[in-house]
Amino acid sequence: MRIKLVAIDNGILCAGIRRISALVKSRYPATVTYIYDYKYSVGNVFSNWIKDIMPNIKESSLNKQLISELADADILGVSCLSFFSKEVQELVEAVKK
Repeated sequence: MRIKLVAIDNGILCAGIRRISALVKSRYPATVTYIYDYKYSVGNVFSNWIKDIMPNIKESSLNKQLISELADADILGVSCLSFFSKEVQELVEAVKK
């Protein structure tokens, strides 16, 4: 079973997703966990993990590399702060396609 877990937070701690990841990996060792620390990338317009943002362009598009990495998952778990909910909804919809 291909299980992929994604955490989007403003700190690297992400204790909840790390605990869940350890538990799931004990049963399914091939589980992959992605942790995105938003706090350290806010100032860098080139490194938005969910979206590819180009400088001086107001619109952005979903990160195609991330979508392709998540697309083959049988189960996708996402943990995020509430102010990322719109981006996460877009990401999940894109992965479903």
